[in-house]
Amino acid sequence: MTERPPTDARAHLIARGLLEPAQDVEVTPLAGGVSGEVVAVRGDSVQLVVKTPLDRLKVAHDWRADRRRVVAEAEALRIVSRLTPDVVPRVVDLDGDAYVIVLEAAEPGWMSLRDQLMVGTCDTWVAAWLGSALARWHMATRRPELLPHELRDVEAFVALRIDPFYRFVAAQYPELGDTIDAAADALLAERTCLVHGDLSPKNILVGPKRIWVLDWEVAHLGCPVFDLSFMLTHLVLKSVHRPQSAAGYSRFARAFVDAYRQGVGPAFPPEQQLVLNLGCLLLARVDGKSPAPYLTDDDASRTRSLAINVLTEKPATALDLWETL
Repeated sequence: MTERPPTDARAHLIARGLLEPAQDVEVTPLAGGVSGEVVAVRGDSVQLVVKTPLDRLKVAHDWRADRRRVVAEAEALRIVSRLTPDVVPRVVDLDGDAYVIVLEAAEPGWMSLRDQLMVGTCDTWVAAWLGSALARWHMATRRPELLPHELRDVEAFVALRIDPFYRFVAAQYPELGDTIDAAADALLAERTCLVHGDLSPKNILVGPKRIWVLDWEVAHLGCPVFDLSFMLTHLVLKSVHRPQSAAGYSRFARAFVDAYRQGVGPAFPPEQQLVLNLGCLLLARVDGKSPAPYLTDDDASRTRSLAINVLTEKPATALDLWETL
């Protein structure tokens, strides 16, 4: 697959009237994702990110998704920015025909939550802030008729999460297939609120007492348990990979869940639904189409055993998993 050269971003900004032809800017590819080409464009008075989704993702397996998901991302960002100002980047421009979104860039020095966690930095204020923000988004969008039609479409969620993370894995585990497929069916059946769909540490930037939540291209009207399960999956994976920091990841997970629970009250999802999806997603990050790249072979084996145990034994709560690590 041929990568889009970074110089395309500069040309696009000029064509959209966001950059003067004579302006001197630096165009830097940003790493970390498999679903799109993302570059930062920086210069005097210009601090932008240009993002273009791919129709074929950058993984070993054949994995495709409609590029129109960029429009849903823009709509989700606009909604969330009204609910929680300064927690997401501003949408500067959307070219729906070329499938390109332009966002404001974070200030230099911000760090991804993934990079922090991978060195054992587990700031619980970040977890609590994130849990509170997620609760606000879920509770404030429980009127589906107010969401634009792009966010009521689950095609991107099916292509980017249900098929590669649930159906693909279910086919590899006949003894667990019915359980995994049932979890997927339940996610698609519950259309409750705006769901981010990719709430992982790599999509969270941490600044001085602030966070930004990025990458809303899988956003949709769906089941809130998915966002909770997805974040907890990453924290469990890091606990397996870096056991010396497992206690910190556990505290981070608890602060995240407690803040979310306080924000949603009785609307908190049933624990067994959370546990079920956590088990499915752990297995997906080993044997799905997008395995976690930092897991060693031993990490993957331990994660696989843990996931199967979760799906068969069903611990009382998701946070109980840390007692088994």
